[in-house]
Amino acid sequence: MRSKKIFYIYIFITLFIGTSVQQFLNIDLNTDGVIANSHYLALPFLLVAFLFNNSIIRFTDLDKNLFVLLVIIGGFNALVLRKSVGFSGFLNFVIEPILLFSLLRVYNEDKSLKIKKIIVAFFIVECVIAIFEATTKNILFANVSGFVYENLFTDMRAYSLHGHPLQNAFLVSILSSVILSSKMKTNHRYALFFLGFLAVFSFNTRSSIYILSFIFILNVYHDIRNRKMKGWQKFLFVIGLLIVMFLVGNYIENHSLGSRLSTGLTADDSSSNARFVLVGIIKSMDLKDLLFGVSNSYVMNIMNKYELIAIENSIVNLIFGYGLIFTIMFFYFMYKYLKRIGTTQYMFYTTMLVAFLLLNANNALSTTCPIFPILILGLYAFREKPFLVSR
Repeated sequence: MRSKKIFYIYIFITLFIGTSVQQFLNIDLNTDGVIANSHYLALPFLLVAFLFNNSIIRFTDLDKNLFVLLVIIGGFNALVLRKSVGFSGFLNFVIEPILLFSLLRVYNEDKSLKIKKIIVAFFIVECVIAIFEATTKNILFANVSGFVYENLFTDMRAYSLHGHPLQNAFLVSILSSVILSSKMKTNHRYALFFLGFLAVFSFNTRSSIYILSFIFILNVYHDIRNRKMKGWQKFLFVIGLLIVMFLVGNYIENHSLGSRLSTGLTADDSSSNARFVLVGIIKSMDLKDLLFGVSNSYVMNIMNKYELIAIENSIVNLIFGYGLIFTIMFFYFMYKYLKRIGTTQYMFYTTMLVAFLLLNANNALSTTCPIFPILILGLYAFREKPFLVSR
């Protein structure tokens, strides 16, 4: 690959210069335009890196098919349905992944050690800042002047590097899953995982807490069953985990982290109720609206009718914005893309499970948070097999 420094700048900005940091540096674009809602800081560097390597890059059939799907859906929405086509979304979760994949296919760094180090450094910084913010009740970067906590000391939520707690928790959760299922040393994997677990408690996001708890149990079972450990090693491994779990739980209790867990995920809770409402709305949609999406005014009417602050479900947002046909095809292509990265089967499917569940409880794809780029980079950095470059 040529111009690796430019590519590394893209990775650094994507990881470390999130919404919170942009607000702190006063470089955020507080508008609703296409540029403001795209990854406008990182994308230029990705595009420049792509242009420098254009002569050695070959687009695959997947690239071409996804791009054709984008053109058809975008054109249909703009010319036939006469509604906003969401170009910022196309930039963030279609164009950027295509460019990123095309560069990673020609990236020849042995086992991607540099990218792995950058990912781990980001993970540690992101988690440490979150834990610091939650325990000290002091937000370092994000501008939270528009938010009012009912009780700062019992409902505190960290904002770390990437803005809203939900988006940060999404990033930490998928990287926690990748790291825990990787081939790193066992003590390193679990140390980083528990750091991430403390972070999601600091973000105070129930869905991530529940999902990571399940992933933890799944990985402990997987490690005990599949890793080459003698009987006494398995015993010490379990005892060590129990001790760490006790210490983590004690820390969470003493610092009042994860206070939102006291409210169950039921229709009686306002945040959870919004998700139950969305299921009913999807079921009641006309076939044409379901297949091809609805207008922005339709979405605003729904939000006003049900007093929703946001639609915290990325899959529903995709259906509203682009329709069920595009949503199904998009996830099919993303699945095929991610499958080619070369991770182990176990890492791939556990991380896909985490991502899918969180997409149903998180509006990440409707924000400027780089969910797909970081998911791609995380899987790529910890892959065990060569990147599949076949057509």
